Amino acid sequence: MSTPSEIDLMWAPNSKFGHVDAVHGGYNQYWPGAHYVDIVGLSFYHYGGHARLNVVPQPGEALETMKYFADLFSIPNEYKPFVLAETGASYTRSKETGEPASGGASDYDIKYQWVQQVLSKEVAQAIPTLKALSWFEVKKNENAAGDTPIKSEDFRLFMGEGDIGKDTADFVASTDF
Repeated sequence: MSTPSEIDLMWAPNSKFGHVDAVHGGYNQYWPGAHYVDIVGLSFYHYGGHARLNVVPQPGEALETMKYFADLFSIPNEYKPFVLAETGASYTRSKETGEPASGGASDYDIKYQWVQQVLSKEVAQAIPTLKALSWFEVKKNENAAGDTPIKSEDFRLFMGEGDIGKDTADFVASTDF
């Protein structure tokens, strides 16, 4: 078995749910230091808020969080490459009835608008260290934090329903950044 001469370490915490220095939800307490990290990553999703509503992403939702994280860990640390280690946007249904969660947005609109945000020219310009992203291509049953009912959350983009996968592939192919 051969041993690679160099292995890159990616540090990629899950999305922030509190103040950066908070014991629960912050990032700083987990940062091992620039000496140990080659790639800075973040797992970040659009869920439609704590209630898991079917709403489209707010304008700038992705850019705000991604830039904030890159400004903390990528830019000041030798411009380390930044990746979205995992991202996605969920369309939520009741696990029991299969009925869509309230909010009114379609599966297509939620996911396509999230794709357009994370792959926008604004993001590319604001975060020059962004190099890659990985889409969370899964449908799962999950509950939000606390005592909330379990819901079916569909993050699938390419293996889901309708034209979202084809339209996403067309969008990516036409993107020039």
